[in-house]
Amino acid sequence: MRHTILIFVLLSSFLLNEARTYIVSEKQENFDVESFWTRERRAAAKPARERFEKRFTLKKNKDSENDVPPFGTTLVDRSLYSSSPYLQIGKIYFVDPSNNKEYSCSGSAIGGNVVLTAGHCVTSESSDHGFVRNWVYIPGEYNLTSRYGDWPSIKFYTFQDWITDENFSRDVAFVTVSSTSYFNQTIADVTGYLEISTAPMLNDLVAAVGYSSDVFNGIFMSNTYGLIRGRDDDSNSPKPVFIISNLTTGSSGGPWIKNIDIGGSSGRSNLVVGITSYGYDNDPSLRLFSPYFDQDVIDLWTEAISISVRLTFTYACLLYTSPSPRDRQKSR
Repeated sequence: MRHTILIFVLLSSFLLNEARTYIVSEKQENFDVESFWTRERRAAAKPARERFEKRFTLKKNKDSENDVPPFGTTLVDRSLYSSSPYLQIGKIYFVDPSNNKEYSCSGSAIGGNVVLTAGHCVTSESSDHGFVRNWVYIPGEYNLTSRYGDWPSIKFYTFQDWITDENFSRDVAFVTVSSTSYFNQTIADVTGYLEISTAPMLNDLVAAVGYSSDVFNGIFMSNTYGLIRGRDDDSNSPKPVFIISNLTTGSSGGPWIKNIDIGGSSGRSNLVVGITSYGYDNDPSLRLFSPYFDQDVIDLWTEAISISVRLTFTYACLLYTSPSPRDRQKSR
């Protein structure tokens, strides 16, 4: 047990580096996922983007004059939930400490024990922009159920610019997770993972996937295809890219997948080149934006990946060395 604590202390000190442009949270408190995130509570969770006032949400507009109409949003067939890339996509739930309300987002397994999502899916709307609590990722959730376990957060990784300035060009987060249902296994071991890539190009065709709240209240996964049409000139650098899509709230943090190949393996197919981040209210063009994935995003992902295995090992050791309630009863 002493060795386990020592390992955790060393890892914590390793993470603290003032020169970095990103923020790593403290280790998240353990909580009973099943007893807290009941079916009723998950069904009542509101999309995370509803907390914002300046932007959001994208709304359908049948009179859009945009010269490139959206391909349209469709439900992902249930039979595909067990195939890549949809197996590596899931729903996120959390509590915002600023108001103690429950919210939802989307995310994807991106290697090791790491989940990719939006920055606004891990931070509070409080004035100090702290982190959320009781965060959990449920891969392949279908109608509020999943066969692949619940994966609560261990640590959050996001950009300093998002925390301090709410800079949407840095609305990106990675989350290290674990699961008591899959002892000593990573989420990549259980569901597989998607590859991350940089520099989406103009006219790249991507599939934006997430749990859009306007489709059966977000209890099913939705899919929409769109061409990357340009950048957001009103945003900070690196300027976010956009597609034309009628995905709405609930899809935040969901991946934008280039070279989608259902059932395909990692490599040149199923590359994540963005995430659903924001849109503008009353925008007739139905533009949906993603932060531009540059080398800084890859560096943050690399940091999360490199530490996730060590954190997972430490977390597993703590679980292993801590007697379960049943064991404690036996020892009486």
